[in-house]
Amino acid sequence: LRWFTEFRRRLLRRSSSGDATLVRTTLMGLNVMLFLYQIFTTVNFLRQRHPEYWPRHAPSMLVDTIVGTSYPGPLVRNFGFSRFLANTQPHRYLTSGFFHGGILHLLVNLDTWRRQPAWLETGLGAPLYLTTFLISVVAGNLAQARFVNNPLDQVFCLGS
Repeated sequence: LRWFTEFRRRLLRRSSSGDATLVRTTLMGLNVMLFLYQIFTTVNFLRQRHPEYWPRHAPSMLVDTIVGTSYPGPLVRNFGFSRFLANTQPHRYLTSGFFHGGILHLLVNLDTWRRQPAWLETGLGAPLYLTTFLISVVAGNLAQARFVNNPLDQVFCLGS
């Protein structure tokens, strides 16, 4: 009973604070949904590319995709940042921040967002908080492009 009362009190406290962390919660949800979509498209891509492995090795293909050890799927190849590909496809500077290399990478990012104090978003305001996040993604990719010595490097940079 004590646990339930404390849980209810915390739930009411969070709901009474309104939309104090709306942008952060939205970004977290968007990252989770895109990661699930990334898993789905990668498994579907592998299933179509290697039909001889599909029924028998489907669980291992799924686990490899979730963990991030498998072949990069079509979303990573189309939206991940690579200095070589970003010269002709500038959308990669921004879109790479919404895709992740594996479940551990996603969980670390989500935990970092969870640990941020609520006053960071409420103090800055939602538009400035979102703009700072997006500029940080682009700035990280610009720094990676500037300091990578090999201009033909096709390693994908992912995550926020």
